[in-house]
Amino acid sequence: MQKQPIFPLICNPEKRKVKRFVFVLLFVVPALAATAQGTVTFRGQIKNSSYDSIFVNYNNSRLIYDPVEYKAQLQDSSFEYTFKVKEEYTPITFSHGKHSGELLVKAGDELDMTAMVTDSNWRISFKGPGSDRANWLAKHAIDMGLVEKYPHKMQRYLTGKPETFIKNMKMEQLKEMVYLENNKAGLPADFIDYLAACYNYFTYFCLYQYPYLHEVAQNKTRNVTEIPKENYRAVADIPAEFNDKYIGMVPYRLYIDQIYRMKLEVAGYFNDTINIFRVQDSIGRMALRTMPPATAEYVIATHLYAAIRHLPLDTAIERTNRFKKRWPESSYKKDIESQLAIAKRLAPGEKAYDFTFTTPQGKTGKLSDLKGKYVLLGFWSSEYRQNIIEMKAAVQLANKYKDKNIEFLYVSLDSDDFPWIMAIETHKFAGIHSRESGGWKSLLAQIYGVQSLPVFFLIDEEGKFALKLTPLPSQAAAMVRELDKVLTDK
Repeated sequence: MQKQPIFPLICNPEKRKVKRFVFVLLFVVPALAATAQGTVTFRGQIKNSSYDSIFVNYNNSRLIYDPVEYKAQLQDSSFEYTFKVKEEYTPITFSHGKHSGELLVKAGDELDMTAMVTDSNWRISFKGPGSDRANWLAKHAIDMGLVEKYPHKMQRYLTGKPETFIKNMKMEQLKEMVYLENNKAGLPADFIDYLAACYNYFTYFCLYQYPYLHEVAQNKTRNVTEIPKENYRAVADIPAEFNDKYIGMVPYRLYIDQIYRMKLEVAGYFNDTINIFRVQDSIGRMALRTMPPATAEYVIATHLYAAIRHLPLDTAIERTNRFKKRWPESSYKKDIESQLAIAKRLAPGEKAYDFTFTTPQGKTGKLSDLKGKYVLLGFWSSEYRQNIIEMKAAVQLANKYKDKNIEFLYVSLDSDDFPWIMAIETHKFAGIHSRESGGWKSLLAQIYGVQSLPVFFLIDEEGKFALKLTPLPSQAAAMVRELDKVLTDK
């Protein structure tokens, strides 16, 4: 019997409609590599400052958003933090008051930082193993800005035509290459290579973003339903530059994750309403056929991880089993299995986890108290502008269905009460409100599989999940269609 491929190859052209994810520009995402595991010590002294702590942030997974956020209290202006790394170079960011910095650390680094704070800036320097890289990044931050902010430079060029955008992004890359060439004395050769590759793949990723973000910039809305064909001229000539040695590098992973999606879109191939995973399936086949082993494994893993909660449950189980059979020792297996467990837990007909909530007024209640009504449960945070937009759209829905058998319950993942309550009062967000301590790491967020904000769940009168995927309130037509199905004549 012929072995069934993990992804069937199905590609047919259709109208150029937008049905794809917008990827967040995150730099602080280290990867998993057994050959680079070890510890890093980051210590230092911060002088002339009124702040009492320093925050260290990095991500701890390739496939999922699993941030490590460490707060080091200053003792006599000093701090020390020791942590494990799993990659050749692990990017971290650190902040103190209104000042911030970045590091690219590797196992064995022992960085001793001295910082002098002024009103407008801070001057930092490093000693110890790894200080050559740390001091270079500190100087680069002053001269050119943070490396992690490089993709943000594309924003100023998004309104231009494709050819102009390409020219400007290549110009930004050239500036960085010239700076690196002029300031590389004393840097390890592998670090120079890493930085050069980093900017190269970041530039490719910025080009990937142009077709969609150009429309956002032009129309001043993220509700883009169609991308003009000419926008894809910005990505048509991006080469296939695969190299497994860069698999631990964030911009490389952003690049390989999107290259075949973009090539399919350039050729006019998109998902459709019959086979909504046609593009992802095709990407999997092409990855297996053309990419080196570690690169292909990551691409297929990340697309499977993203698709699991959208697929019919039996299909998700089948594809997960095929992945594990092909890569039984994969470092991504645990995350994929966890994602599948969430999909099972949140499947339509499954009972929604009951929890206690406390309103800003101090009133307590439970989800089960609302049994007998439909509940639109939303997780959000006042920190993000898009969340505010969705919450405003939810208010409009609540007004539309105010005489129907439905309650609107919102759980904030804000870190403290003040911004949460201010947002509710400022924007007059009606409904039942609560805040969950612990944010992304809270038990409630993990049980409900919250991996992006905002996210909504429609729960039926019996306290069970009513939909596999609940549309966002801003997706008005889809949301109204689903609510009308269940609320008509209720």
